[in-house]
Amino acid sequence: MIAEVVERYKIEPKFAVKYLKKKWESVRELGKARDAILNIGAIENLKIVGIDYDVFGIALEYSGHYGLLSNDAIHLATMKKHGITSIATNDRDFERVEWLNIRKP
Repeated sequence: MIAEVVERYKIEPKFAVKYLKKKWESVRELGKARDAILNIGAIENLKIVGIDYDVFGIALEYSGHYGLLSNDAIHLATMKKHGITSIATNDRDFERVEWLNIRKP
């Protein structure tokens, strides 16, 4: 959604969330994220996994060890629990994780 707001309304990325909070009606006009969610089932080899209480303990450990914010730490802990070692992201914070294979989209 943020990328679409930046593109559509010519807003700097750092102001996109503030814009969406202030002009929440504009969320209704955004379609790329909605389309992606609707088409997620068509992605080959995609497995959707849940998180359980154990993941939070691992996430706390990773947050402290790698200096990750909570959402990133939960992603990383979930990946570790399920044996996932590759991630597609532009988030440079994950570069601190030595066992992670990073693919930049």
